[in-house]
Amino acid sequence: MSKPRTLPPPDSRPNSVYRAFRTARQIVQTMNPTHTWNVRSVAAAVAFFGAVFLLYIPFEDRLTNTMWPRYFAVAVTFLCLVPLMLARPIRITEPSIYILVGLGIILLHTIVFRTVSFIYPFFIGANIFSAVLVYETSKRWPREFNTAVTWLLVISIVALFVQVFMFYLLGGPIVDIHEMAFGSPSRAAVDFVGINRFSGLQVEPGTYANNTAFLLAVYLFTSGYTKKVYWIAILTVVTLLLTGSATSVYFTCVMLMLLPVLWSHRIKKWHVLALFVFILVFLASSNIIDHLNERFAHNDDGSLSIWKTGLFSYLDTGWEDKIIGLGYEHPPCVDCHFQDLGVIANLISGGGLLVVIVLMLIFYRVACFNGILLSLIIFAMPMNSRMYYYEAPVWMLFLFAQTNLRKKHTIPKALARPSAPPLLLR
Repeated sequence: MSKPRTLPPPDSRPNSVYRAFRTARQIVQTMNPTHTWNVRSVAAAVAFFGAVFLLYIPFEDRLTNTMWPRYFAVAVTFLCLVPLMLARPIRITEPSIYILVGLGIILLHTIVFRTVSFIYPFFIGANIFSAVLVYETSKRWPREFNTAVTWLLVISIVALFVQVFMFYLLGGPIVDIHEMAFGSPSRAAVDFVGINRFSGLQVEPGTYANNTAFLLAVYLFTSGYTKKVYWIAILTVVTLLLTGSATSVYFTCVMLMLLPVLWSHRIKKWHVLALFVFILVFLASSNIIDHLNERFAHNDDGSLSIWKTGLFSYLDTGWEDKIIGLGYEHPPCVDCHFQDLGVIANLISGGGLLVVIVLMLIFYRVACFNGILLSLIIFAMPMNSRMYYYEAPVWMLFLFAQTNLRKKHTIPKALARPSAPPLLLR
C-alpha cells in the first residue's frame, strides 16, 4: 500500500508557483518580439499620443470663432493613425458595428428626416468614425495605445497640479497653461462666486472635468490593476475636485462608484474610505459647497436657467417630435446651449426613437459583459457630461466598455494564491 503524498508547506508553495509563472512569462516575452520596446513601438506610441491629444484636449479660436480647431483635431487623428493601420491592418469588430449603426441612423436622420447644412453630416461622421478607428487600431497596438493614454493622463494631471501649486505658493494670478500651449486664453478664474477655478491644459474647468474623466475611464478599461494605475486614478480624481467646477463634483462621485466596482477584488476598503474622507474634508474646507449653493440653489446662475429652458422646451414639444426627433441642428430653444443637458439627452432628443433603440442595444451589450451596476455607472458619465454628442471621447467610452472589464482587474485563477490546501492527496 503506497504512502500518501504530502504537499510542501503552505508558506513555500505559493512562492514557488509565482516564481514558475514569472519565469515562464519572461521566456514568452523574450520569444515574442511584440513584448519588447523598439523604435517601431515607440513611434506607434507617439502616433497614438498625437491621435488622441486634441480629441481629449481641444482648443478654441476666439478670433475667428469658427469650428476649424475641431476639423483640425480630426485631421490630425486620421494622419497619425494611417501609418499604424498600414503597418497592422485593422478589421471592424462587433463593438464598432454597433457604433457604426448608430452613426448611420444619425446621418440618415440629418439627411432624410431633419435636413441640416451640407457639411454637417460629414463633420459628425468624421468625429464618430475617428473614435472607431482609434479603437480598432488600439486593438492592433494595445500596449502602445495604453502607453499614449498614460502619457496624456499624466501630463494633464501634472499641468493642473503645477497650476494649483504656483497659484497658492506664489500668491499671484492663475498661470494660464492653456494659453501657453494654444495661444488662446482659458476660462480659469480667481474668486469665481467665492472659489478659485483651475483648468490645467483645458480651456475651462468644466471641460477638464469632462474630458479627463472620460480619458481616465478609457485608461482604466485598457489597463490591468497595478500600483501605477491605482495611483494615477486616485490623483486624477483629486484633480477633478481641484478644478472647482460643478461638473467635477458629479464626476468625482461617479469615479468613486466606478473604482470600487471595477476593483472589487483588488482595492482595499480602507483606501476607499480614506479617499472618501479626504473628499469630504476638501468639500468642507474649500468653500465649494457654498459656491454651488450660491450658484444653483437660488436660481441666480445663468447656466442653470439656460439648462431649465432647454429641458422645458423639449418637454413642450409634441409626441411626433419626440418619436422622430428634433434633429441635430435644430434645438428646441434659441441660445439655450442645449448640449448642457448631457450627451444622452441630446442624442435622444435629436434622433428620437431610433437612437433610443441603438443606445439600449449598446447598454445591453455592456451589461452582458459587466453587469447592470457597472453598466449604469459607465452610462452615468455621458448622462450628465457637458459635451457635444458627436465628440470622439463619448463614443470611445462606448467602444471600450463593450468588453469584460472586471477580467482585466482581477488575478487569473491559475495565479491566485491557493486557500488552505489539503494536507494529503491520494
